[in-house]
Amino acid sequence: MKKISLFFYDTLEVLSLRDNINRVAIAAIIVYVLIGVLNIPWLTMILRGGSIAFSDIMQFGLETLITILTLGIRIAVIYFPLKALTHILRILMEMEFRSRKGIKSNSVVE
Repeated sequence: MKKISLFFYDTLEVLSLRDNINRVAIAAIIVYVLIGVLNIPWLTMILRGGSIAFSDIMQFGLETLITILTLGIRIAVIYFPLKALTHILRILMEMEFRSRKGIKSNSVVE
C-alpha cells in the first residue's frame, strides 16, 4: 500500500517561503541601517572631509535624532508585517496539515 499526498510538496514550499521571508526581513533591516548611517549629517560631513563647528553640534544632534527615529519607523514598517506574514503562514500550514490528516487515511491506493 502506498499513500498519496498531492499537497505534501506545498507544505514544504511554505516552510521555505517562511525562511525566505525571514531572510528578506533581515536584509531589509541591514539595508535600512546602512542607508540611515549614510544619512546622518555629521557623519557625511566627516566623510567628505569637512570639519564640524561647535555651533553646529546642536543642529547635527537634532538632525541625527530625527534620522534615527525615521530609521526606526522604517524598520518597524518593514519588519513587523513580514514577521506577521510568517506567523500567518505557519498557522495556515498547521491548519492545512491538521485538516489533511483525517483525509490522508482515506487516500490509500493499492
